[in-house]
Amino acid sequence: MKTLLAVTAVLAVSLMTAGVQAQTTPTVGLFFDQAFTRMDKDCPSGGGLDSAFVVANNFNAFITGIEYSINYPTTMTWLSDYDTPPVTIGSTPTGISEGFGLPLNGFSPIVVAKVLFLWNCNGCTIEDDPIIVSPHPLTGYVRATDFPNYDFIDAVGMTSLICATVPTEETSWGRIKSLYGE
Repeated sequence: MKTLLAVTAVLAVSLMTAGVQAQTTPTVGLFFDQAFTRMDKDCPSGGGLDSAFVVANNFNAFITGIEYSINYPTTMTWLSDYDTPPVTIGSTPTGISEGFGLPLNGFSPIVVAKVLFLWNCNGCTIEDDPIIVSPHPLTGYVRATDFPNYDFIDAVGMTSLICATVPTEETSWGRIKSLYGE
């Protein structure tokens, strides 16, 4: 019985630790809204100009610089990066390195750039078209540097989708209730 209790306790602690680690993984992603909740958008009818936010999240440090690149799909034509820091080398499609004059608070989401682009589509003719934040081509990393030590913080590049589809499964209300023991 003691062995079972010990194994259960170890398993519970490891699952809690894995959950905390997953929540604090630093990420860089492209968002279509100012609240940083939308990583997908449908192609508008008639195309046109639009913009998006490149956001660094969960760095849990003060950030002095960041590097990454973005692979844009054919449904978008990148035009410009703007609201970038004064020390910026490159561009998001070719690889960008940004240095901040003052460290930024990475304990909250940070807008590290805004992107201006042109839609090359008229409605959703291509589904699940990915926009991928990738490693910088010269260094091979998506990463930032912290303050005051300038240590590297590796991050994960996120994928946003144009014309995202969400698979659903037909079911009954009784089957849904059975999942919760009712």
